[in-house]
Amino acid sequence: ALIVLCMVFALVPAATFAEGEMSGKCGKELTWEFDSKTKTLTISGTGNMYGYAVNDDSKFYAMAPWRENEAINNNLEKVVIEEGATDIGQYAFYECPALKEVTLPDSVTTINSYAFYKCTALEKINIDKVTGIYFSVFSNCTSLDGITLADGITAIMNNTFFNCSSLTQINVPASLTWIDSMGIFPG
Repeated sequence: ALIVLCMVFALVPAATFAEGEMSGKCGKELTWEFDSKTKTLTISGTGNMYGYAVNDDSKFYAMAPWRENEAINNNLEKVVIEEGATDIGQYAFYECPALKEVTLPDSVTTINSYAFYKCTALEKINIDKVTGIYFSVFSNCTSLDGITLADGITAIMNNTFFNCSSLTQINVPASLTWIDSMGIFPG
């Protein structure tokens, strides 16, 4: 088990520092860079983002590198994901308290579980092309006030919008055929 754990940690390289900015890898072909002046994290490259975990004793994946650094995690206000990235990893932006805005390209089609869980300042995110939204993606995003779901999405999973107390509008496409228990209703 120790060997497997070491191999997993080797897949997620540590961040590097450069004049007020931090950067590193967040996927096999994806990199990230944080600009402390604009409080923006930009993800560039192609393919899938790594899946992450919360900071607990049972880590099978490392915590997202921008979350490990409290100076980034507590000040991150905007995420820009550039064309080429295909998904948002699980727990990628879990509990980023200052995150207000996320820009997604057409290439992102999947948002994995808990990706934006408890991002209490998140007000807007464009998910027009996303067709896969997994468990608790936006749970406890108490400032989120409107969402348009992509044509082609067929299901909303458990607790996707649970306790989104400011959510006043969800535009639902005709392709949506299944809403899991508590998937859409604010708490």
